[in-house]
Amino acid sequence: MLDLVTFIVSIFKELETQGEVTDFFSVLESGEKFVTQEVKTISDLSHRNPFVPVRSDANLRAVLKLFGEIGFHRLPVINDEGQVVNFLTQSAVVEYLATHLPHLGNKADRQVAELLAGCKPVVSVNIESRAIDAFKLMAEKRISAVAVVDEDGKLISNISARDIR
Repeated sequence: MLDLVTFIVSIFKELETQGEVTDFFSVLESGEKFVTQEVKTISDLSHRNPFVPVRSDANLRAVLKLFGEIGFHRLPVINDEGQVVNFLTQSAVVEYLATHLPHLGNKADRQVAELLAGCKPVVSVNIESRAIDAFKLMAEKRISAVAVVDEDGKLISNISARDIR
């Protein structure tokens, strides 16, 4: 999804320099760019989606290492012939861990603050900001979502690359 955000931001910048854009929807209305672009043009614009497959016989430790240390959100699963047979998502791993909580022992009792150690600071936009500015920020910071806050900095919501759908 972040590749799509990056693509939309690039269209916005192009239209903005030509004086042809007034808001986010004018970008979406410039349908020609969406119709004529090949998948290869936007498939890794954000440079966050390198193709690092795992074999179907890979263990959970290897998958967690790729998700945790390298920061992948999904991994293509390949067979012995190197063909993609599925995608493993972070959500699927979390669901698996949730169904096996008793096996995690006291590791499941860690406090949220411990899990957040070493996390990056929250990136936010004001609730009055333009949607395209939130998407520009996501593309610039190479993140997939930003917090939406009011004038006092209180969390109101979030906006993510998925919201383009």
